[in-house]
Amino acid sequence: MVQPPGRDVDAYGEASGTGGRGRAESSGGNPRGVVDGVAVLSIALTLLVSATAFVLGRAKFGLGSGIFLAIAGAIITLMIVLRRLRKPVEAAMTEVEGHLKARRFERAIERLTQVRRLGLWQPLLTSQIDEQIGVIHYAALNDPEAARPFLERARHKGVQGWTMLAASLYRHGRTDEALQVLERASRKRRKEGLVWATYAWCKLRHGGRAQALDVLASGRKRLPGDDRLKRLQIALQNGKEMHMRTFGTDWYALGLEKVPQAAMNAPSPDHPAFRRRGGGRPRRR
Repeated sequence: MVQPPGRDVDAYGEASGTGGRGRAESSGGNPRGVVDGVAVLSIALTLLVSATAFVLGRAKFGLGSGIFLAIAGAIITLMIVLRRLRKPVEAAMTEVEGHLKARRFERAIERLTQVRRLGLWQPLLTSQIDEQIGVIHYAALNDPEAARPFLERARHKGVQGWTMLAASLYRHGRTDEALQVLERASRKRRKEGLVWATYAWCKLRHGGRAQALDVLASGRKRLPGDDRLKRLQIALQNGKEMHMRTFGTDWYALGLEKVPQAAMNAPSPDHPAFRRRGGGRPRRR
């Protein structure tokens, strides 16, 4: 985040000095060390329970029973560990939301990076965090280049992850790659109107009106009740332009069109960077 010249500012957006840094250290400790410690203890506990179950089972019932009890013990221990690890993850996400609302975007990214280490124990967590970091880089810090590696690495992207990845490629002249991403997104996120609309918008500029109409027709088959896609389809059929403002902040966050002055000056609490994970339609106003 760019800070005013002539003033040193710490990661919390406060003037540097012992006071601000002391508060950060006393309240949060060393999150990276905590995460590493939890991982090591979890592995050690799982191995200990598994080994103990194997020894006891083999001694009393034989080799086969020992192996079975070792596997069962490891599974049960891992389930307990996973349940206990939900609390630090939820606490960290609450902290991240606070940083985002206070516009401490670098601090939010730093905290998400620390929590990412728990992805080994939480299914889908790593992908969600990678997407969230990418969205913050893209939408909040306006840095598509920094966002792209995270968005590419997120295997289970939501609508914002897919569209921002495609937009980052499109904005740098990699149109064919952007269209390929949107084609995959249309298969992965069939029920997301923004995906179909963005795909059609790009096709209109690099394929023609007929191809854009084909995309919208496919989208309406998946989303017959989406009035936004219907209006875009009718506009193209009548030789008019696609007006993407119907998708609001979600569309303008992609940076493919300039934000109208009225929207630029208006508060936007539903900005994609302020969500835990992309997805869903914009709220009706």
